[in-house]
Amino acid sequence: MIELAKQMKMESAGMARAETIGGVFLMKASDELKANIGKKRVTTVGGMLKVKAGKQISLTGTEKVTMKSVIQKLEASKSITFEVGSTTLTMKDGVIEIITPKVSLTVSGNNNLGAEESHQN
Repeated sequence: MIELAKQMKMESAGMARAETIGGVFLMKASDELKANIGKKRVTTVGGMLKVKAGKQISLTGTEKVTMKSVIQKLEASKSITFEVGSTTLTMKDGVIEIITPKVSLTVSGNNNLGAEESHQN
């Protein structure tokens, strides 16, 4: 499935939206992509999911947004922002910005920092 918009693409559903795509799903807009779903959105893609916007991508689900695919790529020329409650994660060219009251990282595997000597507190 291929969806192209010259400037802005916007879609909304008052309660819920579910879609299943067996192959590849490409959504692209030269300016902005917006999706507003009242309660729940589920998108299942059997192949690759690629979403690209020239300026901004906005996905809003009042209760839940779920996207599943073998490969996913969200691409924007300026930034991608995820918001959950009081936490915001923004990715820009060369910068990852996290605004949150608490950060928790869980890592499994070797603690290899690529240094001859390192210290952690």
